[in-house]
Amino acid sequence: MTLSAPKWVSLMAMAGGGERIVEAHDKAVAATPGWIEKTAMETRLRDPAAGAMVRAGNQRMAAASFRHDTPRNLDPRFHTHAVIANMVQGEDGKWRTMVDDGLFHGKMASGAICRTELAQGLGELGYGIEKSHADGRNADANQSGRPVGQGSPQSCWPPSTVRTSPVTNFPDDPQR
Repeated sequence: MTLSAPKWVSLMAMAGGGERIVEAHDKAVAATPGWIEKTAMETRLRDPAAGAMVRAGNQRMAAASFRHDTPRNLDPRFHTHAVIANMVQGEDGKWRTMVDDGLFHGKMASGAICRTELAQGLGELGYGIEKSHADGRNADANQSGRPVGQGSPQSCWPPSTVRTSPVTNFPDDPQR
């Protein structure tokens, strides 16, 4: 799973004096696994009374996270990879295989939890956060093209990114 900060957050963190912004990102990422464990971590157990396999929640997951400040194309973008093992630990202390459909179906909600926590943390640092999508996402720029995070300098905001330039500048190709 990858949890990404908006572009303006990455730029502000890297422009200098951004340690508190990085801490807000890390705190938001740290809040996400708790929600995943409560809502998505399940295993299958044999129910002795029913004589059948049943799903059991309340499982603990094994995960590790790795923060990066740039993707492959070296465009500034804070993101954290959370590697979640296909194993869960039950209340009895035993390790079992994870049933992963809850994790798959909750991936968008996991990202929303992280973005909400980040917006709250940045608000505590004095940044005004403007909701730019109906589903609550805080995008990189609103329709006027200015950063959504109020308090970030306009001069640091690039008109396009390394990732979007090849797409928007792609020549018209009838076979595409």
